Amino acid sequence: MKRLKRLLSLALFLLLSQINYAQTPEFYFNGAADVIFRFPPRGAGGRALVHDTDNVFSLNYGGDFTGGTRIGNGFRIANNGSFSAFDRLFLSTDGNLGIGTFDPEVPLTVYGKSHFYPSRVGTGDARCLSVDNELTSMNFMNNDYPIVFKTGGGNQPLIFNAARVGIGTINPQEMLSVNGNIRAREIKVEAANWPDYVFEKEYILPTLKETKCYIEQHGHLPDMPSAKVVAKEGQNLGEIQAKLLKKVEELTLHLIRLEEADLKQKKHIDEQDKIIKNLKKSVKK
Repeated sequence: MKRLKRLLSLALFLLLSQINYAQTPEFYFNGAADVIFRFPPRGAGGRALVHDTDNVFSLNYGGDFTGGTRIGNGFRIANNGSFSAFDRLFLSTDGNLGIGTFDPEVPLTVYGKSHFYPSRVGTGDARCLSVDNELTSMNFMNNDYPIVFKTGGGNQPLIFNAARVGIGTINPQEMLSVNGNIRAREIKVEAANWPDYVFEKEYILPTLKETKCYIEQHGHLPDMPSAKVVAKEGQNLGEIQAKLLKKVEELTLHLIRLEEADLKQKKHIDEQDKIIKNLKKSVKK
């Protein structure tokens, strides 16, 4: 009986010891490659610091700290632990993330080249890079990794501050070069020296004979580019519209003059007819 009591007392002692041990905070090196943190009132803890394979230093190895890893009051990553104005990664105390800089002024600041590789997410088609003022789901025909730039709507501008922008070309020569088709509901082209001067009294209207001679010699209208020039250099939309309008206005003036001459001739013919009729009446008498 006494022996049984001793065994029960020993078992109770071991149980209480284990319970007390389980509630005891721990901080120790396990002799392998792990530093263990554990504070039972806040969770099970685990491998806080690990010297991992390939000589990698790991925090919260294996996700033992199920609540994640928190780093407060700024976070910096740099080569060889040597900090400079060009830190590899810096998270400031106000939540701004800098890549290649220790002084990010906005939520994301990147010094250097950036590459983005959008990819399919799960079974959905989310293969796009979107710069947006809100989370938007968009459906694309023949989706082939589109890039979406969107402002806050209304009259908010989208600005590209670049000397040249190329679409479908890697060598744009103008501010905007498009190697392909453009579809729009309206295009507004600003132009100066609009050819209303054709209607001014001082304007010397080329004669149709002069125009004919020019066409026979050059193979195109005066002031208009030739087919070879357009094929090589393209055409300035505003300039060509102005030149076409000039030709329309010149033709209009020619038609007006022809109509005036026709009316004058018709009046003259009518007068002659009247004279002839009067002469016929005189002869009959």
